[in-house]
Amino acid sequence: AKKVPKLITRGGEVFLHPSCLDFQQETTLDSKMLVYHEVVKTAKVYVRDATTISPYALLLFGGTLKVQHTSNRIIMDGWLALHASPKTAVLVKQLRQRLDALLQRKIECPHEDLSTIDQLVVDSITQLLHTEPAAKPQPGSAAAGGAPTKPANALPGDWTCPGCSLNVFASKPSCMRCGAARPATGSGGGWAGPGSQLETGFKFGSGAAGGGAGILGGKPQLPGDWTCPGCGINCFASKSECIKCGARKPPRR
Repeated sequence: AKKVPKLITRGGEVFLHPSCLDFQQETTLDSKMLVYHEVVKTAKVYVRDATTISPYALLLFGGTLKVQHTSNRIIMDGWLALHASPKTAVLVKQLRQRLDALLQRKIECPHEDLSTIDQLVVDSITQLLHTEPAAKPQPGSAAAGGAPTKPANALPGDWTCPGCSLNVFASKPSCMRCGAARPATGSGGGWAGPGSQLETGFKFGSGAAGGGAGILGGKPQLPGDWTCPGCGINCFASKSECIKCGARKPPRR
């Protein structure tokens, strides 16, 4: 029998329904977290329409966040814990609050233009999602340099994502999980290794995290913002030290 990871929800243990795309790759899921649409109970309790999700996506678009400074954790919806330093956790929570406020305004006034701050929030979130370290490629996958194994339910014309090895429908031009573009015929795709990823601050499950640089950085600078003399990132006017390297704000000239 294949050894599958244990799946836990707030209500207890569940299992992937055989109709899920991830069911065929249950032993080699590329994330420890999944989202699902429906829970059904037959012989077992199953989740349906489930797919893996990255830590950043979960933090930015998931449930309510609470920072536990003493234990270096972010608690979501009162039960799911992710490890992060207090500084990083607070930055993520602030970014989430700005995102929630932005989305609420767009719901109420869909034709309203984004402010400079709103655009910085959108750009920061986009950068985080695009630069989040990719999951380690599984043996036998295209990412690991081997020949990917087609799932039993693959249809003619379906293609294997070069980024995460998911089986993608023939009609899709990009991967529904990681967004990688469909490779040209015969190209074999490719893999972006750890060396090509930007450091984004989180080390989930390790009990430690970096400073969270890049979360709210970027151009254009606002009046009073300053450039860190140590690492070169943009810092808010209200900050007396760099959120990435801790360098002090230089005196005004």
